[in-house]
Amino acid sequence: MVDGVDHGAHLGPAATDSSAAADALPDFEQRTQALVDGAAPRVFALVHEYDHVPGAHLRAWGMAFPDHVEIVSAGGGVRMSMGSLDRALVGFRREGAITHVFWAGDAVPLGS
Repeated sequence: MVDGVDHGAHLGPAATDSSAAADALPDFEQRTQALVDGAAPRVFALVHEYDHVPGAHLRAWGMAFPDHVEIVSAGGGVRMSMGSLDRALVGFRREGAITHVFWAGDAVPLGS
């Protein structure tokens, strides 16, 4: 809360007495977990594939939000905030390399 305004998602009124709070905790945890799961950014890796060098070369990690992506190079020297993944890929192009996007774990591209 900033300046009396809640800028985050809201899950409803909080319980006022301790017994009600204890009873509401599992429901609060379930609703909050659902909120977090639905709002979590999707994690991805940018990987280069070279014709002359076998294997994959991990170049950066990123998080995809509904309206932008955040990317940090694997070495930590480059950080980007871009309006789309396509725009961010331009910064990671290398001559002689194909850049691949791999979604981490069970993350899926937004809009899929």
